[in-house]
Amino acid sequence: MAKYQLSEDEEKSLRKQFKKPDTDPKLFVVTDKLLTGFDAPVLYCMYLDKPMRDHVLLQSIARVNRPYSLEGNEKPYGLVVDFIGILNNLKKALAFDSKDVSGVIENIEVLFDNFEEKMKEARDYLKITDGTGGDKAVEKVIEHFSDKKERDKFIEFFRETQSLYEILSPDEKIRKHLDGYKTLGEMYALVIKNFETEELPLQYMEFQAKTERLIRQKVGAYQTKEKEVETAVSKETFERILKSGKNDKIKVHNLLKAIEKLLSEFKYGIVPASMAEKARRIKEDYEKNIAGARETVEQLNKTATEMLDMKRKFKESGKSARQFMSELILKRAGDAKAEENSAELEKLFDQFPNHFENPHQKRNLRFALYTTIGAVEKEARTALIEDLIKLDEHIKKEIQG
Repeated sequence: MAKYQLSEDEEKSLRKQFKKPDTDPKLFVVTDKLLTGFDAPVLYCMYLDKPMRDHVLLQSIARVNRPYSLEGNEKPYGLVVDFIGILNNLKKALAFDSKDVSGVIENIEVLFDNFEEKMKEARDYLKITDGTGGDKAVEKVIEHFSDKKERDKFIEFFRETQSLYEILSPDEKIRKHLDGYKTLGEMYALVIKNFETEELPLQYMEFQAKTERLIRQKVGAYQTKEKEVETAVSKETFERILKSGKNDKIKVHNLLKAIEKLLSEFKYGIVPASMAEKARRIKEDYEKNIAGARETVEQLNKTATEMLDMKRKFKESGKSARQFMSELILKRAGDAKAEENSAELEKLFDQFPNHFENPHQKRNLRFALYTTIGAVEKEARTALIEDLIKLDEHIKKEIQG
C-alpha cells in the first residue's frame, strides 16, 4: 500500500485540482475526510456507503448540494446515491426539528413525479400551435406570448422543467416525454429570440447542456423557410408589415423588431433620444394593456415614419451629424438663427477637441457656447449647453468605437 500513499502536499494539490471542472481527478474515495471546510461546487454526485447521521450526514449532503454554473452547464442540485438505506428514514437519520430538514433532500422518485406534473401542465402550451408547423407555428407562438404576463409565466415554467430534465435525463422513465419537452424547448427559444432578452439574466438565454443536445438533434415544429435578409430598414419594410394580412398582434411584434433594427442602423446620434424613448413607451403601454394592438400599430407606424424622415433629411442635408443634430436641438429651443449658429458650434467643438479630458478647454468651450447661443432664453441656455456637449460625446464615442 505504501506506494499509493499520498503525502500531505500531494493530497492538498489533488484537492485543489478536484475543484476544477476540466482536470483530473474526477472521483474521490474518502473516509472521514472532506466533510467540513471542503468547498467544491463542481461536485455533482456522492455515493454513500457508510452509516452517518445528524450533523455529519447533513455536512455530507451540503458538500454535494452547492449550485454551480459554467458556460451553460448548470448544476442546480446535487445527487446522493444511497447504497445502504440511510435516507429511507431521513427524519430518524437527522435528529432535528422536521422544519429544519424539510426540503434538504428528496427521493429522486419525487423529482420524476414533479416532471410528470410539469409535462401535464405543458399540454396547454403545446396546444398553442394547433398542430401547425413552420411559419404558421411561429406566428401562433409570437401572438400568444405577446402578452408579457403569459411570457413571464412560461419562461419561469420552462426553467423549472428544464432543471428537472437535466437531473433526470437520460432515464428511460422520461423518454415518453422527449418530443413534448423538445417542442417546449423550441418554443422557449422562439420566445427568447423574439422578445426583450435584454431584460433577462444571461443564464435564462441559454439552454443547459442536455436540453441543448436534445433541441439540436432533431428538426422541430418551428423550422421556418429561409428568407432574404434585408440589408437596411426602409419605408417599404414598414409598408410590407402593414399590408401583410397578419393580425394586429403579429404586426405589433414585427413593427417593434423593425424599429429596433432601424435604431441600430442610426449612427452618430442623428435620432433624438426622445424618438427612441417614444418607441419604448409605446411598447410598454401595449405590454401593460394600456393600449390595444390596433392603436399600437398606428403609433409605431407614425414613430417609424418620423425616424425614417429624420434619416432622409440628414442624408439630404450634406451636414455632419453634429451640425445636423445641433441645428435640430437649437430649433427646438427656439433659436431663430439655429442653422447659422449650428455651423458656428461645429467650429467651436473642433477648436476644443479635448474638452472631456482638459478642464481648461471645457471651461472655454462652455463660455464660447454660452455666447454663441445667446438668442436662446438665459434660463434654458445651461441645459441646452449640456445637451450639446452630450451629443458631441456620443458622436465621438461612436467614432472611436
